[in-house]
Amino acid sequence: MEQLTQVKEFRNRLLAALSKTGNKGFAESLEEVKLASAEVLYAPGKTIDYIYFPQNVVVSLVTEMSDSTSLEIGVVGHEGVVGLPLFLGVDRVNNRAIVQVAGTALRMRAADFREEAEKDRDFHRLLHRYTQALFTQVVQSASCNRLHRVENRCSRWLLMVHTQAGRDNFMLTQEFLSQMLAVRRASVQS
Repeated sequence: MEQLTQVKEFRNRLLAALSKTGNKGFAESLEEVKLASAEVLYAPGKTIDYIYFPQNVVVSLVTEMSDSTSLEIGVVGHEGVVGLPLFLGVDRVNNRAIVQVAGTALRMRAADFREEAEKDRDFHRLLHRYTQALFTQVVQSASCNRLHRVENRCSRWLLMVHTQAGRDNFMLTQEFLSQMLAVRRASVQS
């Protein structure tokens, strides 16, 4: 993990947009971290300690059902932030954030994030806009999960991950894909 002292250009779109407003003071609170596939960034009932701004990593926001199956409700990549509930005043959630495509992210302590979001109007405004975008994605995912066949949902999911990862190649297993689509593994083998 290395502290960022000199940031020329952010790969994360939220941070890049913020740096264009002239505010680069938040950069001293960021550190670059490598995140492994299947790493859990936050879990149900646990405190969110860090906010992550993905650079080339992709994170699934997953809800767990009463029958122990899980379903992806959102995807966060280089356009967003993982840990958004902190911005909304919540430090514990009922869902899980799991790295699906390994890579790097910029990490900020929760307390520093809250402070920056409160004092910086531009940052606050960007987070509001991102919250709306993520909410729209969650609604679209719920609609697709209800209305479309597994093949269509899988195609949509792969395109979303491709876009968020910003690269053509990424590792994933059939088991992981079946969990994200909330289907049996046999449904994604063909």
